[in-house]
Amino acid sequence: MDKETGKAVGQGDAKLEGAVYGLYARDDIAHPDGATGIIFHAGDLVATLTTDEGGNAEVKNLYLGNYYVKEITPSEGYLLDEEEHDVVCDYEGDLVAEVSRSTTSAEQVIKQPFQLIKVSDNGDDTEAPVLSGAGFTAYLKSSLSVLESLGNGQSLYQGKDGLGYSGIQVKADEREPYQPEIQT
Repeated sequence: MDKETGKAVGQGDAKLEGAVYGLYARDDIAHPDGATGIIFHAGDLVATLTTDEGGNAEVKNLYLGNYYVKEITPSEGYLLDEEEHDVVCDYEGDLVAEVSRSTTSAEQVIKQPFQLIKVSDNGDDTEAPVLSGAGFTAYLKSSLSVLESLGNGQSLYQGKDGLGYSGIQVKADEREPYQPEIQT
């Protein structure tokens, strides 16, 4: 679930699909027969789960006991959630065939502030004044068409308005700002 929107839909180009979580034993998990002994020791990785398009993942056929879920790899466009989410699978009586539990990890989308300033070129090597009232439009990269690959990670894009845009493709985890240049 997206932490800001509260919905199971990624913001912008971010995706909830593909996050990898570990299910760990919070305490020792003993076999229910009482004779076999410990199946999982506290801290053992019990299962690995990968989220689907809606940000959901599940594991079945667990033994009763105390577990926690912790994110191992975040999905594209989101920060790693380092919180441990407790899941307690306890006995609910002999009439309950299957115990069902759930927990939610609220995902924080990666953000990158940027600032655009337009200045005039007066033809000198002197500092030109800032142009007031200049307008800019920011686009999601996924909403642009790639016109041409320029090499070295750079591409020429075309927006719905027909104008060309160039930029360096940067992976979100490198935390480098995207600095578009408008080509007219």
